[in-house]
Amino acid sequence: MIAAWTMNASPNCSRASALSASANCSAARASISTGVIVAIVLRGELMLKADEQSAPEFEAAGCTQWTYTGSRHGKLVAMPYWGVPDSAFDDPDEMAAWVRRAYAAGRRAGK
Repeated sequence: MIAAWTMNASPNCSRASALSASANCSAARASISTGVIVAIVLRGELMLKADEQSAPEFEAAGCTQWTYTGSRHGKLVAMPYWGVPDSAFDDPDEMAAWVRRAYAAGRRAGK
C-alpha cells in the first residue's frame, strides 16, 4: 500500500507537522483527490514530491529517486518522488523546508 499526504491551503506549515493533521495540513490516502500531493510512504520510506526545478536539490542532498522496472517493456521508470535527507528527521525546520519544496513541486504539477 502507498499512503499519500496532501497539503491544503497554505504551504506555511512551519514545522514537520506539515505531514500530520493540523489546521493547514491534512493526511489523506492516495485515492483522495483534494489538495496537493506532497509525499508518499513507499515500503516504509517517506518520499517527497519533486520536479525538474526541485529534483537537483534532492539529488545534491544525497536523496534517491523512486524508480522501478516497467513490467511491459523492462525499462527503468523514474517517478517524481525522492527520499528525505536523514538530517531532516531530526530537525523540524529542515523537514519543513523540504516539505515546502514538495508542496511547490505539487502545485507546479497541478496535481
